[in-house]
Amino acid sequence: MITKEFKQKWLTALTDGSYKHGILSLRSVDAEDGSVLHCCLGVAAELLGEKIRMITGGYYGSVIEGHEHELHAGLLPGLLTEKLGIGVACQCDLACLNDTHEGLGFPQTVIDYITNLPTEPEQTV
Repeated sequence: MITKEFKQKWLTALTDGSYKHGILSLRSVDAEDGSVLHCCLGVAAELLGEKIRMITGGYYGSVIEGHEHELHAGLLPGLLTEKLGIGVACQCDLACLNDTHEGLGFPQTVIDYITNLPTEPEQTV
């Protein structure tokens, strides 16, 4: 499960203007103005400290450095899936919600979905 702290950090990054919304790739470049775009999962990967590299020539998309052998069509590789704490089915839902909206800002459906994700129980000492 995702931690409460990371979920809040992710939601803040998606809503405070730090990242520009993109579709169909973890990270891409806007053809019109050259700005960097991210899907919601690309934002999560960068918040986890990962570097996303664009792929050019013959394949459009991006990979996470150190995980080039794991191409997952816009999803996070296995180790990052574990680190983030959300499974592949959840990522597929988020990718679909993210990619069906091309407006400015991240879709409210993505924000709502992440808001409603269960979090790890808080540790008591």
